[in-house]
Amino acid sequence: MANEKTQAVIPFMANLSLSFGALVPKLKEQLKEQKITVTESEIAHFQKDADGIVRLKIRGLLTDSASRDASRKLLKKIVQFLEGR
Repeated sequence: MANEKTQAVIPFMANLSLSFGALVPKLKEQLKEQKITVTESEIAHFQKDADGIVRLKIRGLLTDSASRDASRKLLKKIVQFLEGR
């Protein structure tokens, strides 16, 4: 699976950019690189979701477009979480 970079604009941050894929750093590490601190317990559920999208894509159960859509929805959920803390 090619790594996919998904971006969102968050009012209190410039741009949030996360990559989803088999060979990318974990979400917590990507957020840390962007000066966003989260605990392992805060991000664990989102990481499981990201890993699940990748697993289903690799196994051929998600098409490219479905994988892309799922990644965008996951990014929106992460943004909602970050805005709400």
